[in-house]
Amino acid sequence: MEIYIINIIKEQYETLTKSFKKMADFVLENLTQIPFFSIKDISNLTGLSSATIIRFTQHFNFKGYPEFQKSIQEIMQKEMTPMKEFKESILQNEEEDSILSNVILDDIEILKKLSNENLNENFNKAYDLIANAGTVYIVSSRSSYSLGYYLYFMLKEFNENIEIITSGVEDYTHKLLHVKENDVLFAISFRVYTEFTYKITQFFKARNLKIISLTDTLTSPFALISDCTLISKKSDRTYSYVGAMAILNALCIRLAKLNRDKTLESLEKLREIAMELKVYL
Repeated sequence: MEIYIINIIKEQYETLTKSFKKMADFVLENLTQIPFFSIKDISNLTGLSSATIIRFTQHFNFKGYPEFQKSIQEIMQKEMTPMKEFKESILQNEEEDSILSNVILDDIEILKKLSNENLNENFNKAYDLIANAGTVYIVSSRSSYSLGYYLYFMLKEFNENIEIITSGVEDYTHKLLHVKENDVLFAISFRVYTEFTYKITQFFKARNLKIISLTDTLTSPFALISDCTLISKKSDRTYSYVGAMAILNALCIRLAKLNRDKTLESLEKLREIAMELKVYL
């Protein structure tokens, strides 16, 4: 079973029985520990019977708990080696004049592997959430900040209901004060995940507001509490965000087309203001 078992559990969550929901909660909250828990361990921790735990795994097309456990273990093994390839690439003996070509080829491979049914489905869901939102709040920090600011800059050009939440620059609590029922959070974070971004995401989650996350795995702490998750694998060799940028570009273009006349009018006004104030050389 591929990594999307995590997403499948989340998608089917509302249709699960009470006991299956309890097991699903335990799995999603303890992913890193599942490879070390026996059925008996889980039974003691959750109060569920061994038979219920087995039926839960069979519900998701596993033969039983051991196969389910192995699948989770394989997922965690793939995702718990941050920067490994990046460090190895530094140590590789390669001609310096070939580095640029190699990086370009790596980025092309990332883009080739980016599109899939799961991403397309969640891309459409993200579009719907933003299109119907009151205010869209964007949060990102450290190495992911550039992605968050880019999304904010592009959307703000034709949608006034866009806010960016940053730490250290201003008192972000004033922005959170005005969060409303139909607002949406767009959280961006890649391993190593930042506490500030997660704290803001938890703030929205505690108020049952919709959350979109752009992250690197379906087992990231952001994916596990989001209503919609856009997955972009980072290139560990180059630390490239080319996949994430492609997703953000596509999202901005689609949202800009939502009301073409308004978008074009806003862009023209921006051009006139920039010329009047001599913003550009």
